[in-house]
Order: sequence, then structure tokens, then C-alpha cells
Amino acid sequence: MQVDYINFNESGDRQRYLLKTFGDLLTGRLLDVGCSTRMLEDELDGVDYTGIDVAGNPDIVVDLEAVERLPFEDRSFDCVVCNDVLEHIDTLHRIFDEVVRVSDRHVVISLPNCWRTLRRRMSRGRGKPQYYGLPAERPSDRHKWFFNVDDVLSFMEEKARTGPVSIVDTRVNVKPRPWPVRLAQRLRTPALNRYLNRHAHSVWTVLRRD
Repeated sequence: MQVDYINFNESGDRQRYLLKTFGDLLTGRLLDVGCSTRMLEDELDGVDYTGIDVAGNPDIVVDLEAVERLPFEDRSFDCVVCNDVLEHIDTLHRIFDEVVRVSDRHVVISLPNCWRTLRRRMSRGRGKPQYYGLPAERPSDRHKWFFNVDDVLSFMEEKARTGPVSIVDTRVNVKPRPWPVRLAQRLRTPALNRYLNRHAHSVWTVLRRD
């Protein structure tokens, strides 16, 4: 597992990190699950791109919470990208299995560390948490799962143990800080898993279809 010190301040930063870090996998037939406005397609040349989403500008409109199966045959794509999507749907486990089913080579999945954004607010006893809480009106977007880095790593390891995939890369993103701050954080939580549960914001997993 590699720790990359980076933050995603703008909407395109996550896509740029994806391209820089995993770009060699984004070839051939590519499925972008939760493509939104298809930002990824704009940066790729010579790729047979298909984007699905319930909103935005997808090639195919798919409600991931309403379908039993993705509208593709087994092993239809060389690579499937699922970038901060699964935490937004009740059907996380089913869609994970579907993403694997339609992949012929690789799956790239990113998930957030939900603990990081709430731990300080919870310890202080105040603050409005993004994606959670109880607003008066039903929000259009919210997280339906609450997990940390340990949870994501355990989930992926179990899926690799029981399913037709193996883990070939894991990256964890931590916001860059001046070295004295980072040193103080590590001294406070010397165990790596506890440090990442407190401070990491994203976990990326690359799976290879066996």
C-alpha cells in the first residue's frame, strides 16, 4: 500500500490523479461508472469510452440503485472505473459485483474515508457534516455508507479472497501538510492504520480479473 500526499481541491483534480497514477490501465474498451459530465473522456485518446450515470451527460442512463444488472455482457470492457460512486448507493455490494462481472482485465475503484470529515466535528460536538445529518428536505446527494480506511481495505481483501479478482495496487491519499504538522500527527497516532483512519481522505484499489 502506498500513501500519496495529495488533495483534491477542484472537480478535475481527482480525474487528473486517476490519469497520472493509473493511466496505463485506461485503454481499449473503458467503462466509466458514475461518469457525470464525462470529464475522463476528454483526457483520453484512442479509447472506446462508455459512460453511465443517472444524471449528467452519460452515454447510457443507468440508475445503479434500480437495476439488477448493468446492461452489458460479461467481460465487455478492458477496464472499468468507479470513482467515488459506491458510497452513494444502497446497492453497493451488488454494483461492485456487477463492475467486476463486466470487466475483462482491470477495475479501478476509489472510495472515501468517511471518518476524516466527521471526526473533528464529532469530538467538538458541533458542525454540519457533509453528506450526513438530517436536513429538512431530502438531499439530492448523500453518502449511504459510513466506513474508514480499514473497512475499505478489509472489504477489498475479502472480495479478492472469494471472487474472481486479485488486488494489484492500493493507494491511500492524505492531504499534504508541512512536515512538522505531519510529524506531530504521526507521533500522536504512530500505528499506520490509525493514522490513515484519522487523516486519509481517499482509498484507491486496482483489481485484476482472474
